[in-house]
Amino acid sequence: MNGFLAPWLGVFPLMVGLFALSLFVFLAAVYLTVEARELALQEDFRRRALVSGAIVAVMALGTFLAARTGASDIYARLLRPSLVWIVQGATASYAIAAFVALLARKYKVARIAAMLQVGLILWGWGLSQFPGGGGTSSSMGTDWCNSRWTSRVVSVDLVSDATLQGQGSRYPIPLRRLFRG
Repeated sequence: MNGFLAPWLGVFPLMVGLFALSLFVFLAAVYLTVEARELALQEDFRRRALVSGAIVAVMALGTFLAARTGASDIYARLLRPSLVWIVQGATASYAIAAFVALLARKYKVARIAAMLQVGLILWGWGLSQFPGGGGTSSSMGTDWCNSRWTSRVVSVDLVSDATLQGQGSRYPIPLRRLFRG
C-alpha cells in the first residue's frame, strides 16, 4: 500500500464512512415515514427508522472511540469543555426527541428532530476540527470565522435551507429546474 492511500484505510476513516452511511439511512427512513401513504408501508419505514437510529448511536460511539487512535487531536477536542459540548448535548436531545416521536408515531416531529440531529452532528464535526473547539481563543478559529469564504458558505447554506421546502415544492428551486428539464 502506498503512502497516499494507507491513511484512508485505517479504522477511523472507515468508521466515519460507516457513520455517515448510517446517518443517510436513518434520515431516509424518517423522511419516508412522512411520505408513505399506506399505513403498512409507513409502519415498515418507522421500524427501519428506529433500527437505523439505534445503529447511528452505535456508529457515533464507535467513531468516537476510533478517533482516540486514528484522530487523537479530534478525540482530545471532543473531550475538552468547549462549544462542542453544547452541540453534543443538543444533538443528543434531538436524537432522543426523534426516537420518542417515532415511538409515538409523530412522524413530522420525528423528521424535524432528525434533521436537526444530523445538522448538529455536522456542526460538531466541524467544530472539533479547530484547536479552539469552536471558540475564538485560537487564531485559526478566529481566522476561519472571519474569512470571506466562511460567510459565503454560510450564506449559500442558509439560502439553500430556506428554499428546501420553498413554495410547497418537493425540491429546492435549483433542483426543480434540473428535474423539470
